[in-house]
Amino acid sequence: MKIIQICHGKIIPEYNSAYSLRCHTLLNDNSELISIGGLVYRDKKYKNSQQFRNYLLMLFSILKGNRSMEIFISMNKHLRKRYYKFTVKKISESDVIIFEGPWQYNLFEKYLKGKIIIYDAHNIECLLREGNVYNKYTGDMEKKILNGSDLIFSISMNDMKNFKAIYGIDDRKMFYVPYINRTKYNWSGINSNYVVFIGSMYSANVNAVNFINKIALNMKDLNFVVIGNINSMHLKNKAENLKFLGLIDERKKDYILENALLALNPVTEGSGRSFKIMDYLSHGLPLISTFTGLSGYSDYKPENYIIASDINNFYDSIMRLKNDRNNLKDLSLKSHELFDIIINNENKYDAMEIIKNYVKSKN
Repeated sequence: MKIIQICHGKIIPEYNSAYSLRCHTLLNDNSELISIGGLVYRDKKYKNSQQFRNYLLMLFSILKGNRSMEIFISMNKHLRKRYYKFTVKKISESDVIIFEGPWQYNLFEKYLKGKIIIYDAHNIECLLREGNVYNKYTGDMEKKILNGSDLIFSISMNDMKNFKAIYGIDDRKMFYVPYINRTKYNWSGINSNYVVFIGSMYSANVNAVNFINKIALNMKDLNFVVIGNINSMHLKNKAENLKFLGLIDERKKDYILENALLALNPVTEGSGRSFKIMDYLSHGLPLISTFTGLSGYSDYKPENYIIASDINNFYDSIMRLKNDRNNLKDLSLKSHELFDIIINNENKYDAMEIIKNYVKSKN
């Protein structure tokens, strides 16, 4: 059985987002991955992944804004013929086609006859674009792939409920397939003076960094560290104690997380599941997050283990923790406790097993 995953962002190392990690860990090397878009400078093949650069697509996406990169891809605007032909060829050679997002289903629909189609849903895309000029267009596209897929994988049980409520999708073809990082680390940051945030160049993270910058400007005795390909271009008055580390290797990232004072997740938009939360929890980091940032974990009542807060209360929460560090030890233990609970409950969800069982049922 040959499987391909059709993606729309950067999927080759160094991984710059939870999106790329999800794509690579979904089937653990039991598939080929093809992608267009993302901040890449040349075509590249890495193990089972084929990444295609596209300067025009990225340029016009930046100029247009409004989350337009995915929209341009779905409209076949600025796509390279080499990428399109390569993907058509791979579809013809494959038995199972997984779409990582709804954006390319329209492009290749006519080549999908006789194939098993899987939609791996990272978000509810129409909700991410409420108030956006592409909201209705996105909703129509999302509905089409949901109805056209044989199986739907979701990283969030809340998203599955919303797919049924918004689009009337049958429960029987939806499966909860979370992203799981199973490694646990020791936390050593009780005497640290830096606070960490992980974020890729994505509007929700840009807004979060703007918020963190405001805190940094008023909290000079702490340093604030951002990991990921997000940068300071959008900041008008960057705090001197806010540092952008860019894309770093996993070993360095682990060292930083193990030794940070605490982690922040001031995200106020989005659905799905924030993978950075599992990163924070696995390192035993004391964590302050908005309720929106925890939406993919609501079944575990995360507010019992971390500081779940309205964004306007973040500053006061940080002040309390840095001035009374004894509480940090308890919060670190609770982060690890929540991590263990999630892992123990979610080890049973396996995308490859779901696919095999579906194929067996059709034969």
